[in-house]
Amino acid sequence: MPRLSRRETEVAHLVGAGLTNRQIADRLFVSERTAEYHVEQIRNKLGYHTRAEIARWVAQSPDESAPSRLPVQLTSFIGRTRDLAAVSSLLGQTRLVTITGAGGTGKTRLALEVALRVGRDFGDGAWFVDLQSLEDEKLLVPEVAAALEVADLDRELASSRRLIVLDNCEQIATACRDLVRRILSVSPGVKVLATSREPLHVSGEGVWALQPLSSAEGVGLFVDRARLAAPDVSIAAEHSELIRSICADLDNIPLAIELAASRTRLMSVADIRARLQSRFRLLVGGESPNPRQQTLEAAVAWSYDILTSEEQLVFRRLGTFTGGFFLDSAQAVVADTAIPAEHVPSLLDSLVDRSLLLAERTPDRPTRYRLLLTMRDYARERLSEAGGIESQRAVHAQHYRAVADGADAGLRGPQQAEWLPRIEDELGEFRSAFNWSLEHDPESALAIATELGWFWGMRGRVAEGRRLLAASLQRVPTPSVRRGRALIMSGWLARLNGELEIGAAFHAESVRALSEFDDPVQLGLALVWNGEAASALNDWKTARARWTEAIDLLQPLGTSEPLAYATLELGIADLLDRAPSPARDHALVGMSMMAELGNARGHALGRMVLSYADYLDGDLDRAWTEITECLAGLFRIGAFGDLNLPLPIAAVEAVAMGRPEVGVCLGAAFEGLRSSTGWNQRSPFLEALEQALGQARDRIGDAAYSNAWQRGLAMDAGDAVNLVEHPDLITTT
Repeated sequence: MPRLSRRETEVAHLVGAGLTNRQIADRLFVSERTAEYHVEQIRNKLGYHTRAEIARWVAQSPDESAPSRLPVQLTSFIGRTRDLAAVSSLLGQTRLVTITGAGGTGKTRLALEVALRVGRDFGDGAWFVDLQSLEDEKLLVPEVAAALEVADLDRELASSRRLIVLDNCEQIATACRDLVRRILSVSPGVKVLATSREPLHVSGEGVWALQPLSSAEGVGLFVDRARLAAPDVSIAAEHSELIRSICADLDNIPLAIELAASRTRLMSVADIRARLQSRFRLLVGGESPNPRQQTLEAAVAWSYDILTSEEQLVFRRLGTFTGGFFLDSAQAVVADTAIPAEHVPSLLDSLVDRSLLLAERTPDRPTRYRLLLTMRDYARERLSEAGGIESQRAVHAQHYRAVADGADAGLRGPQQAEWLPRIEDELGEFRSAFNWSLEHDPESALAIATELGWFWGMRGRVAEGRRLLAASLQRVPTPSVRRGRALIMSGWLARLNGELEIGAAFHAESVRALSEFDDPVQLGLALVWNGEAASALNDWKTARARWTEAIDLLQPLGTSEPLAYATLELGIADLLDRAPSPARDHALVGMSMMAELGNARGHALGRMVLSYADYLDGDLDRAWTEITECLAGLFRIGAFGDLNLPLPIAAVEAVAMGRPEVGVCLGAAFEGLRSSTGWNQRSPFLEALEQALGQARDRIGDAAYSNAWQRGLAMDAGDAVNLVEHPDLITTT
């Protein structure tokens, strides 16, 4: 489901209030071009064409001010008036409310509707955390932190006022119970709305057991979804009793009704009822501890039974997926001699038409598919019965290892901007493949953890990356080039987390390990990172020696990424020696190699070196142009964690250019971004930043400094980059 970012939500509400793009830009301290871009993104995500449509969407949501991270719902919400009022009331009385009920009763949709309506009561808005694809309890905390866009849950939620929607808690119930207790104990302004098949059993928990729809609500839902499925088919008044009977047979369970309604494209209402009743006579009857769940299973089974044999086979194999996936992954995992790859797109479309598979379509991204939890469980049961679940898990794991093998090069090349969101969107699948491989194929587990190394750091998922690397390194003790690369990534992530000595130890071990193999490029890479570790410990003499050693090793081999980075690193060392001329020479050589390699990240960081060299030479206009290009380039590819490297320089240069408020805002944005991305290593330009901020405070005074600092702390990555691109948005006092 597409969802609006915090900034897009703000812009949407301003559109709803009738503001023009120019007025929105003035209100949010952004450029008019940026406001236009956000409006276009909103239209694309919501599937709208006009501002009036956005305004109508905003009008349907009571939350007109608080930021929100709720998925956008593309179908109407039917009924549940009593449930909405009851759950909203419970949230007013207690800090934890759990909506319970069998699968398919609409727990998630009710929770989202409640959050949409009461989110305005929370200063920091309502936030959605989908736990469906999470199978490892150890990943719960980092997954929730990532969804809430915080690095430290305890510290950053302590003063927060937000509603957190935890969906599908039954997947990892014990871990959810412990986490909710922890959040509620340290965060007095936070409330939790959970969905689960059972209560969490936390003290003070309010539980709302969700019942099926009323008869009238069931009929209304069927008619609405039938009209969506088949707009050209007339649902006349004389069908009402048949529909009422269908809904009654389905116990008025929403998901079961939606499955049945989707068949109106191919069957009459009378045919749907006849076939359902035939199926129920086979599956439903006798004593059952959960008759409603049995009814839903019967509805799913009926939908499955009327599939073709090819569709059934594809559906079963899709049960291997944990969360969302793209077409190429579906083809790789389900296709074989029985199902040709070229048949898979039409078979997926068929499953989507029958409401057995969700398709999340946005104009600027490939279609992302997802099975609801109920459907996934049913598909896995059928796959297990057919005796193919382990072999299919192996196919799934090998596919995602292959994707990971390509990810390392992709994350460092010209397609960085495509690879980062691709991995994020299929992260649940990489986790699932890793967990299976750790038990059955540890070498593949090590490959997945290692080749996603750049992703862990660039996306601020440091803790998770370190955990996966540690687990796989333990299972694969045999020396290899891959193991040496895993040690490199372990060291980098440790340093990003502020554990400099541990990081240095990993890097030293990687040099020793890779020295045993005839792979000079990987050894050169290890030397580059070893130098970085030394520089982080302020041992610049050792750092220079390692980078020079790497250049001597790699230069005879021609252009390579480690050679380019070693050259740029020497440029940074020159800057700290206040030697702008050799720094510029190193930057230009490194950037030339990065351009040849298609490495947008490295090329952007080269501009950072050029910028500070220009600053040291006193050419402030040129310096600002270079740092602007650097930040914009990193932001374009989604390397949000890397923005922490040039932001201090931008702040220093802003103060030097006579824009102290801009400098303070950027300094604060740097602090905020470091926290939200988990980037805890010391910046080599921190001393210069602290000196510049002191000068800014002396010039504008404590009150203006505090105001600018608070404004900067509220900025996200896009806001910070936009301010550098348009510094006139903040006037100098």
